[in-house]
Amino acid sequence: MSQSTVIELSVPATHRFLNVVGACVAEMLYRLDDIEDVDTVAHDVQLAVHEICTNIVDHAYDENQKVNGRIGIRLSFEEAKGMLKVRLIDAGRKFNPDDAVQPRLGEAQVRGFGLFLTHQIMDIVKYDRKADENIWFLEKKIC
Repeated sequence: MSQSTVIELSVPATHRFLNVVGACVAEMLYRLDDIEDVDTVAHDVQLAVHEICTNIVDHAYDENQKVNGRIGIRLSFEEAKGMLKVRLIDAGRKFNPDDAVQPRLGEAQVRGFGLFLTHQIMDIVKYDRKADENIWFLEKKIC
């Protein structure tokens, strides 16, 4: 895959389309050369992207916005650096990283691990708000 290869998607901000995003992530990775244990890498990156997308669906858009809400996804691979880059964009409510509840490791809980897992899986996780958009930047060295 050349340095200029980019995949861009725009999906409805609902849970029912998140599997499309995951499938796209996996299929892109399966087409790259020189990735050791591509199945594990694909699973990990899918999980990280799914967690951020789930948070967008659950927290960025209220019920009225979900009707027209979208998630923009841009996947790119920098061949020279072996770096996979993922950008996720939504036009929902602003996220405040200081408000994110840290999981209580060692205690049973159903929610609150998504952002924590994403930080564990990916090498870089950044959030920014520009104009009326939330932008997530995820990067992982994959080969």
